[in-house]
Amino acid sequence: MRFILRLILVIGLVHGAVPSTNAAPGHEGAEPARVAAREGTTMSFANENLMDVVVDPSSVVLVARIDAVETQPHADPETLEGTLRIAVLRELTPQRWHGPTVVALAFAQQARPAMRLRSGKLGFDGVDLDVGRYLIVGLEESPPTIAPISARTVAPLEGADGALARGIAAALAIEAEPPGASRIALVETALRSDLPFLPEYAHYAVGRLARIPRDRAVELEITLLRDERAPARDRAMSQATLELELWRADAPEDRENARILESFFATLGTADRELRRQLVESLHVLLAVDGDPSSDEAKNAARVMKHVALPSEHSSRTWIQAIADDPATAEYATWLTQLTTGPGRR
Repeated sequence: MRFILRLILVIGLVHGAVPSTNAAPGHEGAEPARVAAREGTTMSFANENLMDVVVDPSSVVLVARIDAVETQPHADPETLEGTLRIAVLRELTPQRWHGPTVVALAFAQQARPAMRLRSGKLGFDGVDLDVGRYLIVGLEESPPTIAPISARTVAPLEGADGALARGIAAALAIEAEPPGASRIALVETALRSDLPFLPEYAHYAVGRLARIPRDRAVELEITLLRDERAPARDRAMSQATLELELWRADAPEDRENARILESFFATLGTADRELRRQLVESLHVLLAVDGDPSSDEAKNAARVMKHVALPSEHSSRTWIQAIADDPATAEYATWLTQLTTGPGRR
């Protein structure tokens, strides 16, 4: 995960109010928190990674509705800047928000839609700033003493109870669950969820965050990887988590490393060509075959392979032929043949 420098909250207390230039019907009388004078507004693209904010125990994640939009002149014509008045509908994080129910929120986005697309549509660049729209808003834990405040992250929401909000709420429930069987069960369900955000969080939780024991994490990811009925994207995330997060390069005789390799070899017969290509490349990387045979990496790879139970030679020939027939992987066919059908195979 790439981490983006957080935008900070404005410090101090200045009297003022956000002009209601585009208020939603029925919300004209709502009073926002006190706001800074216009010249004191902090520009905020709110483009920190949503995942980083959700798993940060000091953050607040809210469901909000845009009730008013005020744009302000900016020296750069390519930047649109202003203030939103948002109604806080509910908190997804566990009782960390003690601020007001109506908040003035600073925003900034690329003025041209094409530039928002180029920026990856992160933060406010991915939000249509129309009155009545719903948002996920990630903030600092402490309630603001001044407004407009700057969000760490924002994301569009299709409704007050939108799927993204439900996915984030389920992820936060896992974060709050104590270590043990219940948390593992929740993670297992999350890995196969069709809610947005939740499967990505689950892979992150079992890998980088180590929210469950590594042996169970490897087991869950292997089970998903080997499931031909699972969506291709979910299987690809499992493969990546096993290789990049759960593999231990410094422990060549580690049992979980051997299980990871066994699952990669066993899955080479998949009907998913893209997944097979990635598996071949990953095996090539993990076994360090490009290096000097006398190097520590090559010796470690040989030690790992001693503990790997390979598929039968008959089944290996089937997927080796498929690898040889694919221009993207043909160069690896000879190496795999030697590795899986040659003398000394286990």
